[in-house]
Amino acid sequence: MPSRPPFPCERFRFTIEVRGLMVLPPYKGGVLHGAMGDAVRRTVCATRAERCDDCMLTGGCLYAWIFDPKPPPGFAHSGRFQQPPRPYVLTPPLTSRQAFHPGETLDFDLVLMGRALDALPYFVHVFMELGRRGFGRERGRYRLLKVEVMRPGGLTPVYDGLSGALLALPPDEPTDPHPVTFGSPSSITIQLLTPLRLKEKGGLVTKLRFPLLFERLAQRIAILAAFHGPDPDGPPRPHPSAMEDLARQARDIRVADAFASKATWPRFSPS
Repeated sequence: MPSRPPFPCERFRFTIEVRGLMVLPPYKGGVLHGAMGDAVRRTVCATRAERCDDCMLTGGCLYAWIFDPKPPPGFAHSGRFQQPPRPYVLTPPLTSRQAFHPGETLDFDLVLMGRALDALPYFVHVFMELGRRGFGRERGRYRLLKVEVMRPGGLTPVYDGLSGALLALPPDEPTDPHPVTFGSPSSITIQLLTPLRLKEKGGLVTKLRFPLLFERLAQRIAILAAFHGPDPDGPPRPHPSAMEDLARQARDIRVADAFASKATWPRFSPS
């Protein structure tokens, strides 16, 4: 029987076909993220309340637990999170090109984690509706062609835009009992494809150290598992001792060369 991951997550690739002139900023994360959040709220909000905190339906609302999640009962560090972690990662098209014309296609990726995997049909519907309404400076419309789940073995369709069929996720891939090993390389290269913003001691980090990067990644995994992980009867969460051992090893890794530049992008307002 295949083993299940301690914190389930899946990466999905959305492919759209442009129907009308679409003008987007060089970095498309802000406009796509803002349009998605607004579309989810329009789709699921029953009361149309201005603030989620004032709504009686917050506890069972899809928008609230994905975009404004609350700490689980008894969580020891609830007061530390002014912006709780959200159970998704949206990777926009990485091209800096800004104008797209009818007939052209664009891809973007959406990672869903923990319980958010159950919300995949909502996200498919939301991006279909967003295509009908249009977004970007010219409110360019598009058609959602397909959605595929990305796994080591390749891409598997889960939504077909031609038939409108939403397919079940394929079974979990079994864990290889004899994984490929790559030895102990003396150096590796990490390329950040989207902007990264880290703070340390109240200030923005301008010189990235590998131990700090690993520490924040490990913290992120632990916090996401606490907020959005499976039920107690489900698969276990990442074991703290395993992460601590990796953190000790990370402290011995030094950055030989680093090349970074400042990135800015405009905020998106759907109004």
